[in-house]
Amino acid sequence: MDEPIEVQDFFRTQLGHHKESESLRQQLDVFFAQKSEPPYEDLPVVLVTSGGTQVPLERNCVRYIDNFSAGTRGARSAEEFLTQGYAVVFLTRTGTIQPFHEGMTPSDAFTCLANSVQEVHRQGGVSVTEDAPVAGASAGSLMSNSSATFDSRKAARLLRSVVERRRYTDTGLLLTVPFTTLFEYLFLLRCIALRARPLGSRFVFYLAAAVSDFYVPWESMNEHKIQSSVGSGLDLSLTPVPKMLGCLKQTWAPDALVVSFKLETDDSILETKARGAMEKYSVDMVVANMLHNRHDQVVVYDPAEEEEEEKETIHRGGDEFIEIQLVACIKHRHQKRRQAASSKTS
Repeated sequence: MDEPIEVQDFFRTQLGHHKESESLRQQLDVFFAQKSEPPYEDLPVVLVTSGGTQVPLERNCVRYIDNFSAGTRGARSAEEFLTQGYAVVFLTRTGTIQPFHEGMTPSDAFTCLANSVQEVHRQGGVSVTEDAPVAGASAGSLMSNSSATFDSRKAARLLRSVVERRRYTDTGLLLTVPFTTLFEYLFLLRCIALRARPLGSRFVFYLAAAVSDFYVPWESMNEHKIQSSVGSGLDLSLTPVPKMLGCLKQTWAPDALVVSFKLETDDSILETKARGAMEKYSVDMVVANMLHNRHDQVVVYDPAEEEEEEKETIHRGGDEFIEIQLVACIKHRHQKRRQAASSKTS
């Protein structure tokens, strides 16, 4: 089935200036080719999307619309999928939390690393050169005068996590693909989905990113920065983003499992919205959660299951984070679907 006209128009008019870099093309080609060869030919593969999408207000962007997503759910879920035996494509907002970073943003991780280096230097384990003075102070004096606190346990955990992430990356089980804007995200989502199509039911879309519902069309954007002196206020006209969920199931990768997410602040509409996504876009499952307790409780809607299992509420309980149980639930349901598909073809 062809893409809907509004989706075709969106990619033609809004994404015509986006191109797949040669480096990214090679990384994606190698990753997906590898998953069709021994010993990976039966390995389940998941795309985990993570973080929020930025909506530019200018072509040479200074001002933009954003959301609060830090990428916590996506990063923790990617870790769990790797632990559960999946290969992972991690489509992640630049600057958000990454797998195996112990819930730290890149800036937090850098601070931890800097404090660790300072402690090693204090104990005489590393020499500091005078090659890079900052604001008139030597590197040595900066480190000796720093009031930062060294946390040995956090530093050790971060080191173990860095080693673990490197292991998954070097063995071809984790591919990280960064994005910033809404346009980059949708462009990359389609690029990955089309490559995933040959994997059939082995592939899972786990769409945890907070994707913008509205955008400023490219042809309507100011070329340069919007000036604050134009008047007493700023009026913006935002256009709804064409829904891409249906394309995943109907066009791009119809045999893959599609898991979408629904976040609301009004509990009275959460279930209606979740069920509506399944009916309208043919997604296989919806993970529904409320803003205030999203780290402690989610509800998985799965119309393919028997009535008593069609709606499953997951609580964090005694686990460190809820994604442990959530990913286990998705894995279990994915395995059942693959087994059922295998039985039909045998």
